[in-house]
Amino acid sequence: MYCSFVELLDTDSVEILSKELGRIFLINDRYSKKMNIFTSKEVENIINSHTKLYSSIVKLNNNCYAYNSYFLPINDFEVSTFIYNYGLDKINKDYLKGKSVIDAGAYIGDSCIVFEKQLPGGLSIYGFDPSMRWLIIFSSKQLS
Repeated sequence: MYCSFVELLDTDSVEILSKELGRIFLINDRYSKKMNIFTSKEVENIINSHTKLYSSIVKLNNNCYAYNSYFLPINDFEVSTFIYNYGLDKINKDYLKGKSVIDAGAYIGDSCIVFEKQLPGGLSIYGFDPSMRWLIIFSSKQLS
């Protein structure tokens, strides 16, 4: 299965896949539990990303926290969401024009607001979270 998958990938993608699979195997290997799976450069990037995010969160009141131009009802900002924007800069955004995004498990809507800012206009974003009992609907047409 691995061979069939990698034959469709370019050299850089195979290298990334191999590195990540190797890390997964290290994590699952009971003899390497104390082994660091990150390079020193990756550790530095992780620390810098956390510092950038967490040192810039402002409590506006008990129900509103801000990071840059993002506002949340609780202080629950995530590095993958607000620093790396889920890697949305790496996808072909033209493909998404005129389409809809569904965020199933939207929690407090944090992903929805990142999607609205990072994805092309004219896109509808629907977020729902059954445990939170709410539905979040963004339309970039209305918010742009």
